[in-house]
Amino acid sequence: MGKIIDERGLGRHRVEKYQFEALDLDLEEEEPFDPSIFSTTTESEPPHKEEKEQSTSPETTELLEKIEALSAEITSLQTTLDIERKEREKEIEEAKEKAFAKGKEEGIRETQQALQESLDETRIQMHKSITDLQETMEHYHERFDRLEEEVSQSALLIAQQIIASAVESDSAKIARKIAQTLIEELKEATHITLHINPADAALLEESLGKEPRVSIKSNNAVTPGGVILYSDAGNIDGTLEARIKRTIALLQKES
Repeated sequence: MGKIIDERGLGRHRVEKYQFEALDLDLEEEEPFDPSIFSTTTESEPPHKEEKEQSTSPETTELLEKIEALSAEITSLQTTLDIERKEREKEIEEAKEKAFAKGKEEGIRETQQALQESLDETRIQMHKSITDLQETMEHYHERFDRLEEEVSQSALLIAQQIIASAVESDSAKIARKIAQTLIEELKEATHITLHINPADAALLEESLGKEPRVSIKSNNAVTPGGVILYSDAGNIDGTLEARIKRTIALLQKES
């Protein structure tokens, strides 16, 4: 195989090593281009007169053109790789921003959801507390009503015991006082009949027997100290038991 460059013409041609620009991308390392294969270290001999006048050979020109084309292609490739690298970096940055925005939105949504769940739980607890309080109040109202009824019954029993004790000695006087009060309340009545216990009849006949519109009748159904009044203006149960019951009912109504 013949040499591309004649050794006698090396003095007129110099092929230097091409310097490749470094790329930032992680590419597989290719075997570096070694242009030294096109150079020789043989000392140049003094040029002959006819070699000075000789022009560049076609082989050398073709080789130089190929090298130049290769260099341009490498430069174009590096430019393309730089553009692609910048696009990838841009895509990565956009992906990071989208991921951050998405994470932020999810964080806000999760926080709102947690707050809503906490608020719902608080509302449930408050509703339960209110319900429990209402049930407790109803329970106390029921107990109060029962207690009020028990107190009324106890008061009636106590009053009956006290009155019974007083009636044993002064039933006639008590009956007379009640009769006078009832007659006073029925001033418009023209005829009044008083039913009293026989034990109280003598004193009432003495005190009220002279009243023209009043008549007195003994009645064993009436307890000592009590009076039942009948008239053309209305009837009144003036027995002690009835008066006590009316008093207690009035107190309960006012409370």
